[in-house]
Amino acid sequence: MENRKMAEPVSLPAGGSAKETNQDDRGPGQYNSNTEPLVYTIAEAAALLKIGRSLVYNLANNGELPVIRLSKRILIPRKALLDMLEGLKGRAKQL
Repeated sequence: MENRKMAEPVSLPAGGSAKETNQDDRGPGQYNSNTEPLVYTIAEAAALLKIGRSLVYNLANNGELPVIRLSKRILIPRKALLDMLEGLKGRAKQL
């Protein structure tokens, strides 16, 4: 039987990631984990909008809220959510 040496544990910086990056280190369009997520789940979108999940499902199924379907998962892009709210804001002014 071979003697295999176990790898030494690596200590991470205080931030918890192997490489801490500054905003200046990233190119344009690169994702920053400290910002808002790119997509939301149905439950997260419902909580943000302060509405029920069933209403979010209805909006998604009616095409009023664009979604991304990955197998059984339904994800709502942040931009789609903001665009929908912007459209509703325009309708509210007409009332």
